[in-house]
Amino acid sequence: MTKGEISDVNNQPKDGKHYWKKTGPRHTYQSGMSTLMGMTLWEVNTSERTSFGFYSGTGAGKEDGPGRATHKMITPGPSEEILGHGLKVRGTDGGDSPPEKAKLILAKRGDIHLIAEDGDIILEAKNIRAFAGGGGQDGNFNIDANKLTQIKSPDIRLSGEKISIRGSNTVSIVSFGFMDLRYGFAMASGFADFAFGSIAPKHAMVNLAQGLVDALSAPPVQQTEADIEA
Repeated sequence: MTKGEISDVNNQPKDGKHYWKKTGPRHTYQSGMSTLMGMTLWEVNTSERTSFGFYSGTGAGKEDGPGRATHKMITPGPSEEILGHGLKVRGTDGGDSPPEKAKLILAKRGDIHLIAEDGDIILEAKNIRAFAGGGGQDGNFNIDANKLTQIKSPDIRLSGEKISIRGSNTVSIVSFGFMDLRYGFAMASGFADFAFGSIAPKHAMVNLAQGLVDALSAPPVQQTEADIEA
């Protein structure tokens, strides 16, 4: 055993191997200790309360063992990554070369969760693209804001099979230039018109006509010989 190393053979970790610890002037390496993240495989701690480690498990009360290892980094200050200096600048070759990935995060299973408890999440790039390519119950893109959602661009386009715009208070559409509305069928009314206004009887007639159309277009009911004799 070299200077600065500690190995406890009397109280072994759950995998049966020894504890290991090596200390330096401002940092400590260790392995085999039990933590909230699981048993320590390898961990470094510094005098500035920063840590970087790998653990045999996903946390307290979770399953430990191969295939469940966790990585965690803790730092009281900022964390920065600067990369991609050696990659080719986009558009320099004059062709449609595929983009080179300077940073790739791939989650085979589970979610990717970004949280800024006391700050903003800012994305800056030449282009920002978001794809929700799920199928079945997936494939949704949701944005929820408590105050304001604002989109500002010289050209904004919406395309969809069904587009619904609802305002619980007010809806304003203002055009300082030309405004073009095209549709196959349009109906504009207030909620009171359906219950008390002139649209109420017309609306009832439309429902009645639609019911007659559905009844006439329904396939005929097949009768058996027993039904005819009865």
